[in-house]
Amino acid sequence: MSKSRNNPLTEGLSGKLGKTLVFRNVGGETVLGVAPRPQSGEPTEQQLTHRNRFRMAAAYATGQMGDPAAMSLYKEVAKRKQYKSARTLAVADFFNAPTITLVDASAYTGAAGTKILIHADDELEVKAVSIDVVNAAGVSLEKGSAVQRGKSSVWEYTATVENTALAGTKIVVKAIDRPGNSAVKEVTLS
Repeated sequence: MSKSRNNPLTEGLSGKLGKTLVFRNVGGETVLGVAPRPQSGEPTEQQLTHRNRFRMAAAYATGQMGDPAAMSLYKEVAKRKQYKSARTLAVADFFNAPTITLVDASAYTGAAGTKILIHADDELEVKAVSIDVVNAAGVSLEKGSAVQRGKSSVWEYTATVENTALAGTKIVVKAIDRPGNSAVKEVTLS
């Protein structure tokens, strides 16, 4: 793909040249590329699924750009993270689930009032983090929402129920982002 900058012959040029070349305007630049070839045969199930997800992502981005508060947030983050536009970030946000990078249960002793820390990140923002504390027998002891520390990626959960048998206890963490994508991470205590 070739790019043309400040060339009076190609400035603003767009369209097909012959059967092999295409001029496009991308980000204020004229780009020359190979013309797309028509698809031969029927699309695969995977291609159809991806096309449908992309349609959903585009619809999500359109909805977010129609909401002044959401658009402002996407613009701010897009600029900081060097995305081409707020819409591009919204599409990426739709496709990417949040990541839970750490579940720190080192301060959790099983006593009510002890803390579990979670680090969760996303393209834009993590909207909610929930915790399920499950004992070794598979019985849920408590469930609840973690609280975000300021605007950081750190979330904190305060235990509310006594857990006298820590060995084998599972801490199941779920993070949800703005488009509704989720990530789950499980940590087993020893």
